[in-house]
Amino acid sequence: MLFRHIFYCKHVERLLCNVWISNKTAKQHALHRAKWFATAFALRQRMLNFVQNIQYYMMFEVMEPTWHIMEKNLKSASNIDDMLCHHTSFLDNCLKDCMLTNSELLKIFSKLMSVCVMFTNCMQRFTRSMKLDRELNRLSLEHGTMEGPPTQSERTEEQEKKRLTSKFLAEHVDTLQSDSCFEATVSKFDSNFSTLLLDLLDKLSVYSTNDCEHSMINIIYRLDFNGFYTERLERMAIERSQKAAA
Repeated sequence: MLFRHIFYCKHVERLLCNVWISNKTAKQHALHRAKWFATAFALRQRMLNFVQNIQYYMMFEVMEPTWHIMEKNLKSASNIDDMLCHHTSFLDNCLKDCMLTNSELLKIFSKLMSVCVMFTNCMQRFTRSMKLDRELNRLSLEHGTMEGPPTQSERTEEQEKKRLTSKFLAEHVDTLQSDSCFEATVSKFDSNFSTLLLDLLDKLSVYSTNDCEHSMINIIYRLDFNGFYTERLERMAIERSQKAAA
């Protein structure tokens, strides 16, 4: 279960990195008129930051220290029962600190990862339209390889093709934005991701305080390293206190 959890996080990270690679192609075209363009890139980076920090926390702040503790305990083990006991303790601590034994935290985390996957699928569908330019470059390269270096007239023709391709892609994006409400889609992804992430940070704050799960508070420090979510988390804590007092 622990391996599957980390492997899935790595899979989502790779999907987000693939979107970043695809976005490099999109940046080559005149897409500055699309208002959602910068928003989509910023959201992708926030998602990538979330996934990478969660992975770092699980591997280097949970599993590695717990593994060293198990190794130290195994040196004093005198029989197979002691070994099994230490190994079970290692697994239990890792599962607990990786949020796999708390159904509420795991549910929110799963929703966050699902939002990331759906966002990558949406962005990949959009960037497929950008592959036309790459295909023209490939054909140009094959032409130069098979028939020798291109002539001046062929270079001029290729430059004109690239200019027309960029113009077509820019127009295509504008059409996509107006017809499919792509800007609203990106905004919805942003809203869902922010809401779920705030919910996760709030729940982690509660569990780390009430249940003395001090290791989990390290996730908050990692995900909110610059205080971006601090104000909203404090507001949620005040609302929770008011409800409890009522």
